[in-house]
Amino acid sequence: MARFFLILIERGLHFVLKKDALSSILVAPVSDHNPLLVETTAPTCHIGSRRFRFDNSWLEDPELGEVVSKSWAEGVRLDFLAKKDFTANRIVQWGRNKNILKWAQKDMIRKWLEEDIDSVDIREVRRLKEQWNQILAEEEIRIRQQAKLFWFRNGDKNTKYFHNNIKARRRQNRIVEITTSDGSISSDQHVIADTFQSYFQELFSVIPTRGLRQGDPISPYLFLIVAEGFVHQSLGTSTYLGLPSLVGRSKKQIFSFLKDRIWKRSNSWNNRFLSRAGREVLIKAVLQAIPAYCMNVFLLPLATCINWLAWDRMCVQKGDGGMGFRDLRCFNAALLGKQGWRILSDINSLLYNVLRAKYFPSGDFMSASLGSNYSYVWKSVHSSQQLLVRGTRWRVGDGRSIFVKNNPWLPSDSNFVPNDPMFIDDAIHVSDLFVPGELRWDLEKVLNIFSMDDVRSILAIPLPLNPRPDKLIWHFEKRGFYMVKTAYYCVLSMLGRHLRVGTSDLWKKVWALDVPPKVRDFIWRLFRGVLPTRDNLARRGVDVPLGCLFCDANESIDHLFFLVPWERASRLAVHAWKVWHTRNELVWNNKVLTPPAIHNVANTFYTDYLHCGLDKQCAPGPSLLSINAGSASSALDWLAYVDCATFSTSDLFGFGAVFEDAEGVFLIAISGYTKGRGSPAIAEALALRQCLMYARDAFLQAG
Repeated sequence: MARFFLILIERGLHFVLKKDALSSILVAPVSDHNPLLVETTAPTCHIGSRRFRFDNSWLEDPELGEVVSKSWAEGVRLDFLAKKDFTANRIVQWGRNKNILKWAQKDMIRKWLEEDIDSVDIREVRRLKEQWNQILAEEEIRIRQQAKLFWFRNGDKNTKYFHNNIKARRRQNRIVEITTSDGSISSDQHVIADTFQSYFQELFSVIPTRGLRQGDPISPYLFLIVAEGFVHQSLGTSTYLGLPSLVGRSKKQIFSFLKDRIWKRSNSWNNRFLSRAGREVLIKAVLQAIPAYCMNVFLLPLATCINWLAWDRMCVQKGDGGMGFRDLRCFNAALLGKQGWRILSDINSLLYNVLRAKYFPSGDFMSASLGSNYSYVWKSVHSSQQLLVRGTRWRVGDGRSIFVKNNPWLPSDSNFVPNDPMFIDDAIHVSDLFVPGELRWDLEKVLNIFSMDDVRSILAIPLPLNPRPDKLIWHFEKRGFYMVKTAYYCVLSMLGRHLRVGTSDLWKKVWALDVPPKVRDFIWRLFRGVLPTRDNLARRGVDVPLGCLFCDANESIDHLFFLVPWERASRLAVHAWKVWHTRNELVWNNKVLTPPAIHNVANTFYTDYLHCGLDKQCAPGPSLLSINAGSASSALDWLAYVDCATFSTSDLFGFGAVFEDAEGVFLIAISGYTKGRGSPAIAEALALRQCLMYARDAFLQAG
């Protein structure tokens, strides 16, 4: 049966069509609607011979193994290289014949699917589309093999968003037609180039013969007036390296350019092709990164930060019921804390010397006040003092730089300063708590001065073997360096915002569903009760009818959706999303789907998603060289296997070690314990240090 179709062209795209434009019907692998392709110019064929290469898609065919085995057996009288060439030629012949059959099968299936599918059995159409998708998967393997860059990861497919970005880049900076000087319209590229060249040659053919100042007595005053006007226009609006050079009283107006950039990026035309899950990634990866550079220096006013609905709940981690968005105000404080940390840790920097000369000439940064005649930069950096007080403490070295009573030096998560130690002067240093002449705690002195909680914290501090200076560290990072990530969570805990809003196991299961991201986002909105159903809209004051679109009952979340066991959760999530999608299509586009149709479409969508991106061969990457203990031990005299254990009922670390020689022969085993309290990483480090000390005393001295 002949098929007729009508192609409607957008008004702004009619100029790209040429006389040799072609149109054709494509095959839709999933949908029932076949797309129409319009090629603005006829394709040019470049036929030429090329070197044959092995096709990875042949690995999916079980006949390949038989061809290789049979070819290798037939060349039994040949040497190895000749057998290899003989087998390769057989594979080449088999592969070419296989590709010819595949191309013929593809053309035949395409012709069948291009016919009127309404008159064909739906099961036959489904079978043909499965074969079509299999052929496309093999072609995808072939294209991946030819790709010079790393291939996409599973699920990172081409979408309408990327398609429109490519189209936008192709459409811009392209002149299709031009009006020449005689009024005629031409689309010839040579005519367009000649017209441009002649126009600009005529435009810039005038050569100035004298300046404005020559022979004009009023010109000096004119220059002064214009210069003064430009100066007034530029004050307060110039930027340096993307930051405002002058900050006046209206902070909201000065930093409004950040809000404008964010809104311009979020409201661009191509973002409407993103799903809700795609917009979530856009907010986290792009929009929230726009003001990051400015937040390193300035404390942004609250009105500049973008506030979405219930933003404090949206900023909660995904495992606790939120969306994991970043709170810009808290993130701003964490970034400014990094500048304060630079002032504390690097007293030789230019920043430290400039700020100290003006704001704290006789003290330090932690005790400096804001002052009266301060700049906005100093006010911004000064706001990080409270954060640094919460997260900065001293790491004990020789103890000579730390005051016992006033400096933070205890490794406690609640308080770094001892709780009112008795009978101790303010000028006493931590080094006074050591045994004289040794880097070891004087246990009797510590027990007499501090409370039991502080005693446990003090004894948990690992002291160095050799004297070294005390050092300020960031408590919430293992290496002691300031990290914006840990500082951000510290700010949240200081504001009481690090709270759970739901059952953690439930939300982890929701975000672990094997469904498309947009379906997971829908299920999150469903469980949080934020879907705009009619009962939710009426509860928020919107005048809408309460009746369900499918029946006469009140439309609510409980009415539209139902619960099933968790082993069917992924399929349930897709069905629930499709029900909501069908409801919205009925509201806005008056499109109706019957329940069986909804069920079939949801099942097809879920099945296609499971087959999409599975069993894909990744692009070849650099191989890693695995080195076992045996190969490493050949260059050593002995090996030590160390382990440790922590005890919740006492402040002790237990450790043990087994020593072997280079050939794996047992030498000796040791075990012991040491006092202390901390994380398992600290316990492992202390155990390793004890074993190294034993090895130094035993093996090295014996050698």
